[in-house]
Amino acid sequence: MSGATYILSLSPELVISFLAELSIQDIVNVAQTCSYLRAVIRSNKQSILQNPNAPAILDSLPLGFTPSTISPEILYATAASSTATSRRLGSGVPLTAQSHTVYDLSKFHITWDRQNSLRPSDFFLVANLLVFRSSSNLFFLKLGPSGVVEESSTLKLSPGY
Repeated sequence: MSGATYILSLSPELVISFLAELSIQDIVNVAQTCSYLRAVIRSNKQSILQNPNAPAILDSLPLGFTPSTISPEILYATAASSTATSRRLGSGVPLTAQSHTVYDLSKFHITWDRQNSLRPSDFFLVANLLVFRSSSNLFFLKLGPSGVVEESSTLKLSPGY
């Protein structure tokens, strides 16, 4: 065994080149095997950015980050979080709501026609801000406790959006 080469004796560049053949889930798994591999992966964005599955991770980058501005550590953390979420969603265990709140949207005169597929869509909720689209309008709602809409604004979208 005198001619054997071990993965831990390879240069970081060679390790990264081997990782290019793996899925992002496998890259995250490799990073969890030992501190050397974790350090290589967390210090180099290429193993994730050049992966065929990279668009799935890039769609979930933290707000304000781009592939060129994100640090390798945050990119790895995003990849690890995304793969963990993917595993949970693919486990077959039904999702359950963490909470349930009903908001009174009647004052917004929202178009709701199920026969013609005209209904609110593209919901986005973060902290106390709810944003959604209905027809050619984008609605912004600042939410208060227990279903109260404290402030609201509507943006008319250009045709085609």
